[in-house]
Amino acid sequence: MAAQPNDATWKAATWLVIEHGNGAPLLVEEMLSVLERMHADEDVIASWREIGEAVRELLKTGGAKP
Repeated sequence: MAAQPNDATWKAATWLVIEHGNGAPLLVEEMLSVLERMHADEDVIASWREIGEAVRELLKTGGAKP
């Protein structure tokens, strides 16, 4: 079972969903791709993965705008 994202993760995910709606997951995936190409710190990559999970959860529960 994955760890529950923290409050900062949920805040970031909520902002992404508010600003980008159903496009938020794609933005997270693009950010992860950039971070991986840059060989970013694994903690940063892990944080963005948690944000992605939270974004998907918000969208699944109807938190997206059209």
